Amino acid sequence: MEPGSSLTRRLRVAALQRFIEVNGSLDYKLNSMVIRQTVNHSKRVAALAGRMTSKMSGMGWNTDTACEILAKRLSVAALFHDIGKAAVSAQILGKPSALDKAEYSAAKAHAALGAKLIDQVASGFPQSDLAGLLREVALCHHERWDGTGYPSGLRGESIPMAARLVSVADAYDAIRYARVYKRAIPRSQAIRAIVDGAGSQFDPRMVHLFLSVVSAVRQK
Repeated sequence: MEPGSSLTRRLRVAALQRFIEVNGSLDYKLNSMVIRQTVNHSKRVAALAGRMTSKMSGMGWNTDTACEILAKRLSVAALFHDIGKAAVSAQILGKPSALDKAEYSAAKAHAALGAKLIDQVASGFPQSDLAGLLREVALCHHERWDGTGYPSGLRGESIPMAARLVSVADAYDAIRYARVYKRAIPRSQAIRAIVDGAGSQFDPRMVHLFLSVVSAVRQK
């Protein structure tokens, strides 16, 4: 059973309800595509974030047991990192061409909207120790190491560590795999994009963790 299973079940229900409120049944095909794309992306990000977390013993988590516990919890948080997209129009999320300025602003709002949705649901689970991690990741996974990210322009270690890690996993998956507006690209190119972002978009230590995971996969 995943950590905080009662909370996460309620989050799934709340997200679906919010998506229906925003999008209704105006375009079933589009809505289904957006949900499928978001869910599949989030599952891959969660798996990669969990593998990265399992290698964090040299970053203040000094035991394998602590890393294993954190990996499970952070995988759950990563699974819900894009929950705020439930409150964004599917017409925007599924647009096959570049977003205009207003659409891009609406899409970026998913970080703050996700934190708000988590706060609303987590208020019914006052004893949950997972809620804070869920909120941090949803709110801060688009902050950048150099301070030019959103929604708050946090910089460096002021960005929660969990969000810094998920940011790398999220970006790699978004670059690597096809979206409605882009084709998939080779794995080597996606890895290079992450490496190139170290020190600007990403915490260099998190990029190091990422590389240790992808190198291990390549060697199998």
